[in-house]
Amino acid sequence: MAEKNCFGYPCEDWEAAKLEAKKYLIEKVAQLGNDISYGNLALAIKTIDIPAYGDAMSNFLDEMSRSTYDAHGFMLSALVVSQETRKPGKGFWTLAEKLYKEQKDWDYWYRNEKKKIWEKYKQS
Repeated sequence: MAEKNCFGYPCEDWEAAKLEAKKYLIEKVAQLGNDISYGNLALAIKTIDIPAYGDAMSNFLDEMSRSTYDAHGFMLSALVVSQETRKPGKGFWTLAEKLYKEQKDWDYWYRNEKKKIWEKYKQS
Protein backbone atom coordinates (compact mmCIF):
# COMPACT_ATOMS: atom_id res chain seq x y z
CA MET A 1 0.00 0.00 0.00
CA ALA A 2 1.38 3.40 -1.01
CA GLU A 3 2.08 5.95 1.69
CA LYS A 4 -0.21 9.00 1.63
CA ASN A 5 1.48 11.99 0.08
CA CYS A 6 0.98 15.64 1.05
CA PHE A 7 2.58 18.00 -1.47
CA GLY A 8 5.49 15.62 -1.98
CA TYR A 9 5.98 14.72 1.69
CA PRO A 10 4.66 11.81 3.75
CA CYS A 11 1.46 13.16 5.34
CA GLU A 12 2.66 12.22 8.82
CA ASP A 13 5.77 14.39 8.33
CA TRP A 14 3.69 17.19 6.77
CA GLU A 15 1.40 17.30 9.81
CA ALA A 16 4.34 17.15 12.23
CA ALA A 17 6.02 20.01 10.35
CA LYS A 18 2.87 22.14 10.66
CA LEU A 19 2.89 21.61 14.43
CA GLU A 20 6.59 22.43 14.53
CA ALA A 21 6.07 25.62 12.49
CA LYS A 22 3.09 26.71 14.59
CA LYS A 23 5.09 26.22 17.80
CA TYR A 24 8.01 28.16 16.31
CA LEU A 25 5.77 31.01 15.13
CA ILE A 26 4.18 31.30 18.56
CA GLU A 27 7.29 30.92 20.72
CA LYS A 28 9.97 32.59 18.58
CA VAL A 29 7.99 35.14 16.59
CA ALA A 30 4.57 36.08 18.02
CA GLN A 31 5.62 36.18 21.68
CA LEU A 32 8.30 38.70 20.75
CA GLY A 33 5.98 40.85 18.62
CA ASN A 34 7.87 40.06 15.42
CA ASP A 35 7.31 38.69 11.95
CA ILE A 36 9.51 36.27 9.98
CA SER A 37 10.47 35.89 6.35
CA TYR A 38 9.42 32.89 4.30
CA GLY A 39 13.09 31.93 3.99
CA ASN A 40 13.75 32.02 7.72
CA LEU A 41 10.62 30.02 8.46
CA ALA A 42 11.67 27.39 5.91
CA LEU A 43 15.07 27.16 7.63
CA ALA A 44 13.41 26.84 11.05
CA ILE A 45 11.33 23.83 9.99
CA LYS A 46 13.42 20.72 10.57
CA THR A 47 10.80 17.99 10.11
CA ILE A 48 10.67 18.46 6.33
CA ASP A 49 12.85 20.33 3.85
CA ILE A 50 10.30 22.77 2.47
CA PRO A 51 11.26 25.48 -0.04
CA ALA A 52 10.56 29.04 1.11
CA TYR A 53 8.47 29.76 -1.99
CA GLY A 54 6.13 27.68 -4.12
CA ASP A 55 3.06 25.49 -3.88
CA ALA A 56 4.23 23.44 -0.91
CA MET A 57 4.86 26.47 1.34
CA SER A 58 1.71 28.18 0.11
CA ASN A 59 -0.45 25.15 0.95
CA PHE A 60 1.43 24.58 4.21
CA LEU A 61 0.66 28.12 5.41
CA ASP A 62 -2.88 27.97 4.03
CA GLU A 63 -3.64 24.87 6.12
CA MET A 64 -2.07 26.44 9.21
CA SER A 65 -4.05 29.67 8.71
CA ARG A 66 -7.35 27.84 8.35
CA SER A 67 -6.62 25.96 11.56
CA THR A 68 -5.75 29.05 13.61
CA TYR A 69 -8.65 30.99 12.08
CA ASP A 70 -11.08 28.24 13.12
CA ALA A 71 -9.59 28.00 16.61
CA HIS A 72 -8.74 31.63 17.40
CA GLY A 73 -10.21 33.92 14.73
CA PHE A 74 -6.91 34.93 13.14
CA MET A 75 -4.51 33.76 10.46
CA LEU A 76 -1.19 32.91 12.17
CA SER A 77 0.57 33.08 8.81
CA ALA A 78 0.06 36.88 8.88
CA LEU A 79 3.45 36.84 10.61
CA VAL A 80 5.17 35.19 7.62
CA VAL A 81 6.29 37.85 5.16
CA SER A 82 8.41 38.56 2.12
CA GLN A 83 11.82 39.82 3.17
CA GLU A 84 11.57 42.59 0.56
CA THR A 85 8.03 43.90 1.17
CA ARG A 86 7.54 42.79 4.81
CA LYS A 87 4.05 41.63 3.79
CA PRO A 88 2.62 38.18 3.09
CA GLY A 89 2.42 36.82 -0.44
CA LYS A 90 -0.47 36.34 -2.83
CA GLY A 91 -1.69 33.06 -1.30
CA PHE A 92 -2.19 34.73 2.07
CA TRP A 93 -4.35 37.47 0.57
CA THR A 94 -6.38 35.00 -1.47
CA LEU A 95 -7.28 33.08 1.69
CA ALA A 96 -7.89 36.30 3.65
CA GLU A 97 -10.44 37.40 1.04
CA LYS A 98 -12.27 34.07 1.46
CA LEU A 99 -12.26 34.18 5.27
CA TYR A 100 -12.93 37.90 5.70
CA LYS A 101 -15.40 38.53 2.87
CA GLU A 102 -16.75 41.82 4.24
CA GLN A 103 -13.34 43.46 4.69
CA LYS A 104 -12.81 46.77 2.87
CA ASP A 105 -9.60 48.26 4.30
CA TRP A 106 -7.00 45.53 3.93
CA ASP A 107 -4.02 47.52 5.27
CA TYR A 108 -5.91 48.34 8.46
CA TRP A 109 -7.13 44.75 8.75
CA TYR A 110 -3.61 43.35 8.28
CA ARG A 111 -2.12 45.59 10.98
CA ASN A 112 -4.88 44.52 13.37
CA GLU A 113 -4.53 40.85 12.46
CA LYS A 114 -0.89 40.96 13.55
CA LYS A 115 -1.80 42.87 16.72
CA LYS A 116 -4.40 40.20 17.62
CA ILE A 117 -1.76 37.49 17.25
CA TRP A 118 0.87 39.38 19.23
CA GLU A 119 -1.62 40.14 22.01
CA LYS A 120 -2.70 36.52 22.29
CA TYR A 121 0.83 35.16 22.56
CA LYS A 122 2.87 38.01 24.06
CA GLN A 123 5.18 37.06 26.88
CA SER A 124 4.03 38.21 30.28
